Amino acid sequence: MAATPYFILSPNLILSIIGMFHGPDKTEPTPAEDWREATIDVVIPAFNEEKNIILCLSSLATQTK
Repeated sequence: MAATPYFILSPNLILSIIGMFHGPDKTEPTPAEDWREATIDVVIPAFNEEKNIILCLSSLATQTK
């Protein structure tokens, strides 16, 4: 007995087909601020790391990128 192949229309397939017809996103990004002046916060989990925390902080202070 031969099985007849058939396609199952899953939600992922339907969204992929819609995306193909829609094409790539045409909006141009507009940065809200200059990335060179951005600041970051760093969380350092340090449990029983008294010897290594100074090396870690000095390494963070020398980072440029």
